Amino acid sequence: TLKAYVVLAPWQEGDNTTSSRLEAMRQLDSYQKIHDVDYICRIYVFKAFNLSPRMHFSSHTCNPYLVIENGDDVDNQFSNEKNALQNELNPAFYQVVELQTRIPENAHLSIQIWDKDLTTNSMIGSTTVDIEDRLLHNKKTGDKEYRRLLNPEYSTSQGLILVRIDILTAEEARTTKPEELAPPQFWDYQLRLVLWSTQGIKFPQLENRGMDVDQKLIVTANFDGEGGQEIVKHTDVAWYAAEGNADWNWRMIFDLKLPCKNPRLTVSVWDENVLGSNEALGEVVLNLQSFFARCLLERTDKVRDKRKVVTFEHSNHRGTPIGSVKLEMAMYTKAAAEERPAGEAQNEPNVDPYLPNPKRNAPPWSGYTVSREKSIH
Repeated sequence: TLKAYVVLAPWQEGDNTTSSRLEAMRQLDSYQKIHDVDYICRIYVFKAFNLSPRMHFSSHTCNPYLVIENGDDVDNQFSNEKNALQNELNPAFYQVVELQTRIPENAHLSIQIWDKDLTTNSMIGSTTVDIEDRLLHNKKTGDKEYRRLLNPEYSTSQGLILVRIDILTAEEARTTKPEELAPPQFWDYQLRLVLWSTQGIKFPQLENRGMDVDQKLIVTANFDGEGGQEIVKHTDVAWYAAEGNADWNWRMIFDLKLPCKNPRLTVSVWDENVLGSNEALGEVVLNLQSFFARCLLERTDKVRDKRKVVTFEHSNHRGTPIGSVKLEMAMYTKAAAEERPAGEAQNEPNVDPYLPNPKRNAPPWSGYTVSREKSIH
């Protein structure tokens, strides 16, 4: 590898190019000043995102750990293989690593993420930082930066890593303590979702398209904020929902922590099948990121999201009218939720808001029950 300065300067006939020579000498002098100096390269590693999974037995996942190096000596290498994380594609490392550095021997810093396996560990991806170039451009103190993780065996990025790199002299490193890194603090909240009603629910399939679902409706809500820890709630069954309309007045309660990885709530409507599996009619994915951010920003006991109507879609039938659901949400801190509890559905305590029993058509067995009671008496 050749690294050199090229100085371009205007030239006229008879010019002895003294100014150009002086500039070149100044540049060479600045290059020589960074040589034979003991530096400490301080690397702050925060998180990695969307790592490419590897095969582990029958599943695709990742057991990531860090490898950071800028040379072959022990003082120029770091690995936390012993503390490899398990089944994590978005690992939070929050580590500070310091490596001894001299130029040009340790000019290139390699930050790698490896996957730990029972047999052979493999590199997921790496990013290389030119420390010498940063010193030459006086970029000794860095900002947080997202860097792509590359692997020569793959043509695409294997993920992103968020880091900050400071280059300090040995004296600066002694007098400047590294900043403490810690994962973000999590806060306990309770999300209360109220489903008021569904309107105009129709079959999305071509053979039944446009037909009202007038038999057995059920609505579910799925929250999977951390991935793999989903919370699923469901309503009761609305029988004989004329023209696909049904009142629910149904409260669903989700205990969760903020911030979360996946601030999304999926609300789905189904045609309930007594003898088999339910048929999915449509769903809507609510992005709660801005709502959750407002909760963390305001830090009040309760944050309410206004009542709204959202439409359902079916992934295989985009653009087909399926119907809508009227809902509203409120977020409570854990302390406020304990002070002002509320029951699911219309259960007690039925408050904030009060939910009356929905006006529904009776299920088919209710007539049989009444007739049987009359015959007994």
